[in-house]
Amino acid sequence: MQVLSGIRVLDFTRVLAGPYATRVLADFGAEVIKVQCRKTALGAEANQTPYFDMYNRNKKSVTLDLDQPQARELVLALVQKCDVVAENFSPRVLENWRLTYPVLKQAKPDIILLRMSAMGQNGPWRDAVAFGPTIQSLTGFTQLTAYPDSPPLGLGFSHADVASGLYGALAVLAALEVRDRHGLGQCIDLAEYEAVATLLGPELLAAQLLPGQAHSHQAPFAECLACSGEDRWCAVSLESAGQWRAFCRVLELPSIVAETDFESLGSVSHGAKKIRRAVAQAAAGWKAEDLTERLQEAGIAAGVVQNAEDLRRDPQLAGRGFFRTVPNPAGQDAITDDSPIRFDGGTGGEWRAAPRLGQHNLEVFGELLGMRAAEIAELERSGVIA
Repeated sequence: MQVLSGIRVLDFTRVLAGPYATRVLADFGAEVIKVQCRKTALGAEANQTPYFDMYNRNKKSVTLDLDQPQARELVLALVQKCDVVAENFSPRVLENWRLTYPVLKQAKPDIILLRMSAMGQNGPWRDAVAFGPTIQSLTGFTQLTAYPDSPPLGLGFSHADVASGLYGALAVLAALEVRDRHGLGQCIDLAEYEAVATLLGPELLAAQLLPGQAHSHQAPFAECLACSGEDRWCAVSLESAGQWRAFCRVLELPSIVAETDFESLGSVSHGAKKIRRAVAQAAAGWKAEDLTERLQEAGIAAGVVQNAEDLRRDPQLAGRGFFRTVPNPAGQDAITDDSPIRFDGGTGGEWRAAPRLGQHNLEVFGELLGMRAAEIAELERSGVIA
């Protein structure tokens, strides 16, 4: 049996942060019913796209147009059958639908509502909407990707959304524990802005203790070196003068470079730039894998910047069975990542690919709510189930 078997989640979440939170729950056996609408199942919410497939596996899909009053009644009927409701809209959306926590609580007193928004349910910015990169910039997280003499490079992906999704899943588990012990539901107010701010402890502390000295904790030399081949890189971090000299020996850099004052490498001076150019030229002649191996043998923190193909061949991931093959509704096999969280006996159960739009309308409305086929068909014709 999977650890969350018997838990049912009504999922209104979209794009990444919310769908990732509910995917974690689904991976471990929760029955997650994703509420979609044909009018808005576009872009990141378009079924049968790789992005949607990635974050909505193991879920069911029903379609409802919440602009229709009857759809709201169906939602309340579903809430009575669920343990958790999850959404990541701006705060006004549930209010406009008249599906706030007090209303949901009337339908099911011990319901758990996870509300994930950019800024939280109150405060002067409550109605602001944002994607992960926006939050990363607002919190200062993006600034951490800047070299001393250049603007921020950015992370290249929505780290903020992934972090918030994990926080959301953990919050739901905590609320389920409280419900099991005391019979109480919860309304969880999770602000993505605050979730990412919690990841910046060293920076916040440095700002207090060392005003004006950004990134004071960073290594004087931390680089991602371009190697031979197309888009092949080796990431390196040096913490001491001894490591710098070992690094220079591996790259066969001149002794005058090796004897450079290590602490000065983090400066923006012409000399430091000249040395970094020499390092870049030397690294360009190496294969990323070979350079990584030699640097690690010399006691230096280094690693190949792996792409998806590299990860698929990674011996450590293969040894732990990290990738799963999951058949999709079209009868094709898709490779997906497993969960890094392992329980005794594994996650258990058969995994399913992400659903097609409205794939489970008959199952959910017919079997779970007990509606007749003719009634469902009439609601489809009227655009309620749409």
